[in-house]
Amino acid sequence: MLPVVLFFAISITFIEASHFRGGTINWKPTNIANEVEFRFKLGWTYGNGAGCNESLIGEYVTTGGEASGSWICTKGCQTQIILSNTSYICTGASRSENWEQGEYTFKYKFPDKGPFTIGFSSSAWMTLSYGSAGSWNVETVVDLRTRNDSKRLNSSPISGSRPMYRLQYGCNNTLTLPMTDADGDIIKCRWSRGSECASVCNGLPNASLDTDTCTLTFYSTTANQYQTNGWYAVALTIEDYPRSAISMGGTTILPTTPISSVPIQFLINTPSMSGSCQERPIFVNNTPPENQLLVIKASQSLNIRFYAASKFGITDMTLMSPAGLQKSALINDDLGRPDVSYIVVTWTPKQTDRGAHLLCGTAEDTQGKMSVPRCLTVLAWVIDPCHSTPCQNNGTCKRVGVTADYNCICGPGYTGVLCGNSRY
Repeated sequence: MLPVVLFFAISITFIEASHFRGGTINWKPTNIANEVEFRFKLGWTYGNGAGCNESLIGEYVTTGGEASGSWICTKGCQTQIILSNTSYICTGASRSENWEQGEYTFKYKFPDKGPFTIGFSSSAWMTLSYGSAGSWNVETVVDLRTRNDSKRLNSSPISGSRPMYRLQYGCNNTLTLPMTDADGDIIKCRWSRGSECASVCNGLPNASLDTDTCTLTFYSTTANQYQTNGWYAVALTIEDYPRSAISMGGTTILPTTPISSVPIQFLINTPSMSGSCQERPIFVNNTPPENQLLVIKASQSLNIRFYAASKFGITDMTLMSPAGLQKSALINDDLGRPDVSYIVVTWTPKQTDRGAHLLCGTAEDTQGKMSVPRCLTVLAWVIDPCHSTPCQNNGTCKRVGVTADYNCICGPGYTGVLCGNSRY
């Protein structure tokens, strides 16, 4: 049974339209009273969001029809309060794939620490080939009680996605969604259910989900209720679990009980394509490995490259990225490898960008095939708590996840929080 906790319900009101392409929202406390910083990503059909296009990547856009929506507190607040509009910084767009995506951050100070649950809903999805293209609902959970293990407030998990993925019809397809958690908790992924997913619950027919890795697997054939060039909505929920029993506000949270949750919703397209199922772009050497943690210290910059190969030729590399990140045009391989192209990715985070961010690249070739996404975690504006060597007497400092907390592992003969006490 879930403990009784205090949550806040957040909802969104949007203009009625049939061009929603998914989204997500995550949060972290600012450690100023009950203030929370929210970061959201929203995807729309091209030209129907807040006004994003390829030339406006990195710009704050407000001219589109969906810029006038509102984030609203619907539960936990005494009245419905508008927290922010839905304008965003343009982070990606593709006219050929008919999508745009943006990200923005806003803060809100809640009146106290809780109870309640969370959600946002409106309508409508773009036309789908399976299930209903009606309303959507995206839910997250905010719990502002202090954890006894870290002596800090919890932060939600972080996940993210492109608005759409193109996966070949007639193939056994797999897709892994990135997940990370600043508190170092165990993260699990599940199908959204009930009100969490509104009209698109179970929208990907006959698919399986690995809850530990958030990997989707499905065989896109007519027998499994897929069609050529079909469109399918996916609604997932990411939850964080403590590694051992903890206490929050006097309530015990077991490792089987989620602390908080965040949504991730997107589309899958299944066109018929030339070539075998195995013939798709791949990322090659000199690209950072999957799930690598990239640390950017205060005032420093990120500068990396994504290299991809296809015998048909790479035509584009798109990014799911933090706001303000820049990418170059495609460049022929500087190492002389045939059929390889690369992009240069740069980002100088601001102090307001402090924390964990997901950066995922996807390569596309002339056949319209997409690579498996290559996802990295970028920890921005970092101050490593172990940098000051707080552990005494040759104790080893071990950081807790990507937080400002640490534990000291004491050497022989010493004990204490900082290994300052001799056993003799």
